[in-house]
Amino acid sequence: MLEFAHDAPVVLLSPHFDDAVLGCWTLLAEPEPDLIVVNVFAGAPEKGVRGDWDRRVGLSRLDLLRGRDSAWLVRRRAAEDRDALAALGRRAVNLNQLDAQYRRHPAHGLPDPPAEIMVELVQAVPRASAVLLPAAISPTPAETHRDHLLLRSLWVSLAAFGGRVGLYADLPYAARAGWPGWVTGDAGSAEAAAAWERALAEAGLRLERLTPDVRKLSPDEQERKRTALGRYRTQWKSLETLEDELRFEVILSLGEPG
Repeated sequence: MLEFAHDAPVVLLSPHFDDAVLGCWTLLAEPEPDLIVVNVFAGAPEKGVRGDWDRRVGLSRLDLLRGRDSAWLVRRRAAEDRDALAALGRRAVNLNQLDAQYRRHPAHGLPDPPAEIMVELVQAVPRASAVLLPAAISPTPAETHRDHLLLRSLWVSLAAFGGRVGLYADLPYAARAGWPGWVTGDAGSAEAAAAWERALAEAGLRLERLTPDVRKLSPDEQERKRTALGRYRTQWKSLETLEDELRFEVILSLGEPG
């Protein structure tokens, strides 16, 4: 079990290498609190694997012939993440869990690893003052990334942890249908509001029992965040078009189930 300690860092669980900066740039850019990013699905697959997402961001068959497979890409992504976090004065611990795109590859065929995640997390970071998890919010259940759902499910295991547990809006998924009115301060997007309610209900949570920390980014902050995201060069194809998604960041402090 993760040990609570007031003087321990905040632990930010990031499914993949860029998710912490995407969802929590404002928190990372602040001098406080003491915080460590834990990239959970940071393990490298077998040689010769080319994952579905990796193909979408440009890993080609020609790359495979050149020895540039998904394991090569994972190493590049880890280096990009070190660079991006170092520029913010932060660091990461990388766990060895495989991304869903690799678990489902014929070379692996592995089940989802919720129990193994907590075991490896406690071995890597035994103490924390607070834990932040992705909220796994998207317009439809089919669009929700399996890895984000797995990490969100850990909130139940952390209920007796003793420190603060929060869910952060994982971008760009959480804003693909816009932002709810309680975030924007105006009418907002009814589709987005329904998506947030549905996702939280799936986790056994109700929005009205949570405490939201809504962070509105100024144009200058949005540009600085875009610069930070630009360090993830292998993923830039999927990041360069983000606009409305960069206007806000949201962290929800959890209440009780039900």
